[in-house]
Amino acid sequence: MKCHPIEIECVTFDKLLTKYGVPYYLKLDAEGAEPYCLKCLQPTSLPEYVSVEAEDFEYLVLLWHLGYRQFKIVDQMRHNSRFPDFGNDNMFSRAAKRACWYADRFKNRFSRVPFARGCSGPFGEETPGTWQTFEEVAYNWLALHFGHHKRGTLNHFSWYDFHGKALPSTDTAQVISHPAKTRCGLENVVGWDRVCNRGKELL
Repeated sequence: MKCHPIEIECVTFDKLLTKYGVPYYLKLDAEGAEPYCLKCLQPTSLPEYVSVEAEDFEYLVLLWHLGYRQFKIVDQMRHNSRFPDFGNDNMFSRAAKRACWYADRFKNRFSRVPFARGCSGPFGEETPGTWQTFEEVAYNWLALHFGHHKRGTLNHFSWYDFHGKALPSTDTAQVISHPAKTRCGLENVVGWDRVCNRGKELL
């Protein structure tokens, strides 16, 4: 088969936003280039919902500094699951979690399901579970990242996306004007000063 190159026009994400506007929902999966897109967003004009592959803790920090205050960390293997999401606090719940994971994997592979394997899945209010704080999502992600499989609720066999929900525009303005009032216990996770400084570096 003969092949030939095709030239296409490339544009940066900020130019896309300028031309087409800020989307209602922004899904980012750019294999490590997600921060470049997040940095193009303005705290005063955010997508109402955003999701990004949970590959790096800095993605969550960037979402916080942009003004997102409600989060979820969504298991990309459980879009079609009807099983409860067991925790990791004891051997029985961990065994149940693993059994459900294998059952879901079998179902996704051999059954007709609403969400095919590898798809992004639902977004916004259609995502499973309740919206959580930065600390709750950070605790679960850090436990998974550092191999503490007996803590948190995440399954180390799966992969995850961070989801964020923006505050109303008036609340976002208050967050920008009064950052000291929005700590919400972040110092219990990684230290508020470190989060602030790292967020400023990233943005």
